[in-house]
Amino acid sequence: MLKDLTVVVPDRPGTLAHIAEAIGSAGINIEGFSGDNVEGSAVMHLLVEDARTVRKLMEDAGLEVREERDVLVVDTEDRPGALASVAGRISATGVNIDFFYGVRGRLVLGVEDFDKAEQAL
Repeated sequence: MLKDLTVVVPDRPGTLAHIAEAIGSAGINIEGFSGDNVEGSAVMHLLVEDARTVRKLMEDAGLEVREERDVLVVDTEDRPGALASVAGRISATGVNIDFFYGVRGRLVLGVEDFDKAEQAL
């Protein structure tokens, strides 16, 4: 099962390259990712199959893994309104979406009630 790791990383040149190299060298594919500067700290989301190994790699590098969690990974049609449809079905259950990222045809959603949101989809 894919998991999302929230990792606090240094906000400087080369950080993404270093992290991607470490994960790739371990033979692990990064299925999805996002990053942002939040209140002066760089925060990265990594979507991976082998969360245990990636967590260890990050911690061994001195990085803080703030959270590891199950996420909804939803394959959608690449069309206008696809995100609205998925978000609408989840919101109709009263479940809040904590974070999201995606690329054409694939959404990654961190939700406060995984089972309830999954049932809505």
